[in-house]
Amino acid sequence: MSHIHETEDDNGDIIDRYWFCSDSCHQFWCRAAGVPYGGWNGCHELVSDTPVPCYHCGDALNVVPDIGDEEVAS
Repeated sequence: MSHIHETEDDNGDIIDRYWFCSDSCHQFWCRAAGVPYGGWNGCHELVSDTPVPCYHCGDALNVVPDIGDEEVAS
């Protein structure tokens, strides 16, 4: 499951979001970028119909296909 690093503005609004394949990639990127790590923020489902690369290593993240607002048959 994906990990996320969110950047906020002075008002606390999210202005950017970076996706990572693992917590270690998240931590490595934060050290290299000189930004506070902020703690573990993983286990997120990433909904996308196209591959999404890890912002640090470039590996493809596991994604969940976007099925829209269709009802799931029971």
